[in-house]
Amino acid sequence: MGVPIAVAICLGILAIALMVSSAFLHWFIIPLFACGLLCCLDAVHLLDNKGRDLFDPVPLLGLFGLYFFYVAPLLHVGLGYWFINRYFAPTDRPEDWRTWLGGMGIINFFGLAIYRACHKRFAKSPAGTVYRLRTSALRLYGFPLLALTLMLQIYVYVAFGGLGGYVDAYANARRDQGFQGLGWMLCIAESFPVLLLIVFVATHKATFRSLPTLKLAVLLSVISVLILIFGGLRGSRSNTVISLIIVVGIIHAMVQRLSWRFFATFGAAVVAFMYIYGFYKVSPDTFWTALTSSESRAIISQSSGRDLDGVLLGDLERSDIQAYLLFRIMQDGSQVRYGYGATYLDGMLNFIPRGLSSYRPPGKLKYGTNAIFGDGSYAEGRFAATKVYGLAGESMLNFGVCGVPVAFLAFGIVVGRLRAFGRRLEPGDSRQFMLPILSILCVVALSSDVDNLIFVFLQNALIPGILIWCSSSRTSYTDGPFVARAFREVCLIR
Repeated sequence: MGVPIAVAICLGILAIALMVSSAFLHWFIIPLFACGLLCCLDAVHLLDNKGRDLFDPVPLLGLFGLYFFYVAPLLHVGLGYWFINRYFAPTDRPEDWRTWLGGMGIINFFGLAIYRACHKRFAKSPAGTVYRLRTSALRLYGFPLLALTLMLQIYVYVAFGGLGGYVDAYANARRDQGFQGLGWMLCIAESFPVLLLIVFVATHKATFRSLPTLKLAVLLSVISVLILIFGGLRGSRSNTVISLIIVVGIIHAMVQRLSWRFFATFGAAVVAFMYIYGFYKVSPDTFWTALTSSESRAIISQSSGRDLDGVLLGDLERSDIQAYLLFRIMQDGSQVRYGYGATYLDGMLNFIPRGLSSYRPPGKLKYGTNAIFGDGSYAEGRFAATKVYGLAGESMLNFGVCGVPVAFLAFGIVVGRLRAFGRRLEPGDSRQFMLPILSILCVVALSSDVDNLIFVFLQNALIPGILIWCSSSRTSYTDGPFVARAFREVCLIR
């Protein structure tokens, strides 16, 4: 039944587009439809098991990919929204964006086909080991880790002269300079909200066995405030939203199954938050004015591009920037110089303390700026494009068009192994706390760059992963369903 449903969904989207504008009567719609269909074939499995496998990485990526590879490019054409319309944009522009969206559609189609073949090939899940959380060990390791992350965040605030100084440091024109050298400290400190949820869900099973609507709303409100305090005030909407989605994923996986109505409401709230918080990102000083005055909000939106279109087509996907990179690479006499892995190396070295290694090769800022604005445009500290390119875009910065299939191949292997990992987890296995985190990391890997991925991993996965590892006892099982049922009776949450 999956294929007819997927075809019907993609045809419905296409029909709506064709009714809205004749601009979609162009060959670019064919590869985009093919990409959407491949993604939708994975996404329809969200309906399996009454939605309980929502944070299975494959259907989750399928749902996101349906928007990322199909709906978003159509919205770009329909709304006429391109990153070059912003105040900071190159002057060299494609004559017809649809041609380059179609070109990227062809490249992405082959990449997605490779990805799907790989995640299916590597999704086998042989018998393994059950991790059972020991409450005594969880308290032994969990509360000191919570104290550590809390003290680190307090230290950061004190170092900036309090909460006001912290916000002022972000508001400075050279924002990144204020937080230089604090990367690891920020990552560890900002894991506090997710870590707190895991500890309290595991140690207060009776309280969290069922959450009425009011309790769920209160819990999410408290966690949301904590996420803002622990890193959100640095202005990173994406990191704030990712942490909140991870929290919802843990509740869905380990406490109670959340309804489709909840996820629809939650999704709308996330988009609204990203839109509103975008004004804080422009300037904390004018945030309240923008929030309370529609006239000020309109002026700031027009001057900064912080509007709803920017959220949907600038923050949540990469169609236009990837199409533009393809346009620049395929131009006659193209002077785009590839990084040959430099952006990946730079992204990893950025998280090595300078006391251990001060070597920082030119990375994404240099190769991205030169690809967009022309060779030699990058000037360290003076002129740089701070774009996010996504899995395909960053691979093109490094290896050109040929790098995209290889990137999707590696991505498919990772997703397949993660799916195999999730499938062999018995109910109550303590590693189920990590499954929503790792699945969200896969979405980040598709839509962001290596430096973003590493930061999100360090912020949300490293400390919780260490806690789960240290607090769990391990028992192998190889005797099939009977032994598996026995483990269900002794594991943490049934």
